[in-house]
Amino acid sequence: MLMGHKLRLAIFASSLLVLACAPKPTVVMDVSGLAKTGAITGRITDGNWHPMAGAYVRLEGPALGGDYRYAFSDEAGRYYISDIPPGGDYILYVKAGNRPRVSKTHLNVKAGALINVSFDISTHGVLIK
Repeated sequence: MLMGHKLRLAIFASSLLVLACAPKPTVVMDVSGLAKTGAITGRITDGNWHPMAGAYVRLEGPALGGDYRYAFSDEAGRYYISDIPPGGDYILYVKAGNRPRVSKTHLNVKAGALINVSFDISTHGVLIK
């Protein structure tokens, strides 16, 4: 009886040793969708810091390959443009109601970054934040 117990203990110990020496599984994480692009957000106001809904916001730049991205501001005057390839020399245009078209030039977008560009557009000029 003692011999059978020792034999079972030896088998159990050797199976633990085999498990301990077995190669560990490799965990692979797909990061292909993480932080390859950037985004721009901001707020469009009317010269008195009141929100302007429906302003047309357009982004152009060489990294877009002749294409462009656009958005319209919501009721709070906020806009958001995503999926912007990293790069420099972007131009952001805004046209809101009867106000003059305004722009911000030389924007640099980095992967994973969110840039905030706001415009306070009066009937005569613009304040860019």
